Amino acid sequence: MPGYQHLKNLSDKELLLRIEKHGEIEATGILLERYSHLIVMVCLKYIDEAGVAAATKKILQQLNIDLQNYHIDNLNNWVYRLVRQYCQAQRTSPNSPSLSQGKRESTEEAPMPVVNVSAWSSTEKEKIIDRQQAVINTLAKE
Repeated sequence: MPGYQHLKNLSDKELLLRIEKHGEIEATGILLERYSHLIVMVCLKYIDEAGVAAATKKILQQLNIDLQNYHIDNLNNWVYRLVRQYCQAQRTSPNSPSLSQGKRESTEEAPMPVVNVSAWSSTEKEKIIDRQQAVINTLAKE
């Protein structure tokens, strides 16, 4: 679809505006796709590899709901905090309430940490790539 390709070139703010004003499903899909790698990477930081696929699926579902129901100024921070909140809850109690229940954390308090990838050794980079690929393969099977 040509319109879909055009939307891929828009900034997050432009896509968020389209979702807020018109409820554009295509814009939502682009943002979910755009941020799925961040979700996987942050999940890997907090929970074991075996739980990342299920966590990513639940977080993407919640993010889809949030995009339709909240005014989001900084999607990067919103996603990071959503993932961190979910993963920390899973670590403390796997039977904890879902993301949609309870109090939502503020997304404007702290910026997402900057990761200096250039300081990583090639072995560390290869491990991360391998873990990402394993999670992607797991997600593809679902």
